[in-house]
Amino acid sequence: GATKEGATKENDPRFGRICRVSGIMKRAIVAFMVLLALFAATAIVLTVDNPAAFQNVMHQLLHIERAGIPSAPGSWILVAMLGALPLAILFFALWQGAALFGDFSKGAVFTTQVSCRLRRMGMALAMLTPAQIVVLALATVILTLSNPPGQRQLSIGISSDQVILLLVGVLLLVIGWVMGEAARMAEEHSQIV
Repeated sequence: GATKEGATKENDPRFGRICRVSGIMKRAIVAFMVLLALFAATAIVLTVDNPAAFQNVMHQLLHIERAGIPSAPGSWILVAMLGALPLAILFFALWQGAALFGDFSKGAVFTTQVSCRLRRMGMALAMLTPAQIVVLALATVILTLSNPPGQRQLSIGISSDQVILLLVGVLLLVIGWVMGEAARMAEEHSQIV
């Protein structure tokens, strides 16, 4: 597409920088995803034969306080499986981000595919907060279910980080929606001309 003074995006140095930085960002996100997966796998492998260490990792990952949570055998495995839900949502959002930067690195900026990726990423980030809240609540119930009546717990909490993540997700969702409409209108306009 033409820019001011007859330059095209292909020979515009600013656009070239956008493409280069986007390529770097794509690789950085993929590297982060690999490191995150390795961390999760390492935590499981190192703690699978050590129930106390496994419980310690789950306490830290789920931000559950130790006091008052003796828990039944096997409940930690169920909690770990529950904890995979927010992690899967995060991986989906990161994957969409990597693909988005991949599109940018190839020069695809205002396309329906880019808007779709933005919407998907926004939806995933917006869903991450409720998923974290539900998983934490279910985890505390599962871990204290074997306790005698009166000592069972239900912990529901939300942090400012989660609220910010929700707002960023909604923001990306709306920006993707607007970009999709703009891309659709531009495509319709190009067919008229």
